[in-house]
Amino acid sequence: MTAVFVVAAVSSVAGIASFVGQSLSGLSNLYNFVKDLREASKTADQFLRAVTLLERTIKEVESLIASFKGISDTSTEGVLASLAIHIEDCAKDIAQWDLEARPCHSEGNGTKGNFKKFMAAIKK
Repeated sequence: MTAVFVVAAVSSVAGIASFVGQSLSGLSNLYNFVKDLREASKTADQFLRAVTLLERTIKEVESLIASFKGISDTSTEGVLASLAIHIEDCAKDIAQWDLEARPCHSEGNGTKGNFKKFMAAIKK
């Protein structure tokens, strides 16, 4: 019976060691996941700031085009009109994208908010 108890004890220790190893691996994966969420949040913030700057730049270009319309000659009128149309289309596309993208990334929620969104998505 002593050999059976020794084998059982060794098996128990091996099982516990295996469980601890798997737990540490799981914790490492969770840490990496949270770290990736933080980085994604920062990247999204930077991207949304860049979109805001792009919108501001487009408005400034529209204003510049409007100021040239009165002083340009007929050879540049067509170019300015074409540029104005392209700028207007671009502004509409960016505004539409911005309208759809901002609610997906609400500032202030941070990692905890992103994790809640992730958990809600998993449960669906």
